[in-house]
Amino acid sequence: MPPANLAEEIHTVALVLAILPGLCFAGQLLPRIVDALPAWAAELVRSRDSIRFAFWLILGSLLTAPLIDLISFISSLIQLFSPANWSGQSRFTAGFGSVPIAWYWMLTDLGTLGGVYGLVVWVGRRFLEEQRARGNEPFEMSAIETAFVLTMGGAVVNRVMSTMMLASMEIPLSVGATRYDFGPPGFFASWGASLALLAVILILLYRSLPDLESTPRQSNRDESHI
Repeated sequence: MPPANLAEEIHTVALVLAILPGLCFAGQLLPRIVDALPAWAAELVRSRDSIRFAFWLILGSLLTAPLIDLISFISSLIQLFSPANWSGQSRFTAGFGSVPIAWYWMLTDLGTLGGVYGLVVWVGRRFLEEQRARGNEPFEMSAIETAFVLTMGGAVVNRVMSTMMLASMEIPLSVGATRYDFGPPGFFASWGASLALLAVILILLYRSLPDLESTPRQSNRDESHI
């Protein structure tokens, strides 16, 4: 079997098997998460097998997402060492231009993915450390379980951000039936424009969020009716 085909087979098998550790960690976290839920919700999960199974499957799928990203990251990293991916035989076409597929992998799988994960894990780790210092941690987690939970958040954010960026990058620059391709400069312009568009959307939406400090808690509203 040629090495390229062997790498693809290993990549496929690894993706299929990635669900196993995700479900295993979900099984370990599930009892502690259920204990941290409100009493009525915890009792509902404990009393119905269908709800407990769905809860476990959803949690396991979320915990599997970072493993899938890691496998794809390693696969892309290996593919970067293939001269064919730099020669232009396989190209990625964005709205303003195209580049050899290796450049696309470098920006998305290595650049964007690494940036998103780094930011989410850094913010999440600081948040958990602050909660632990205040004694507000809902349940204890091992170092491995903490890593899975933090990277799970990174995987969810990466899915949304990468989908939005890819969609905006593929908006073509065309006049009538003519589509313009400015090569690598056009590709990098598309990538930069999509990144800027995403940043503007996030900033505008974030500024529209309500002031949490002035928002009364639900518990306070409930107590006022008692």
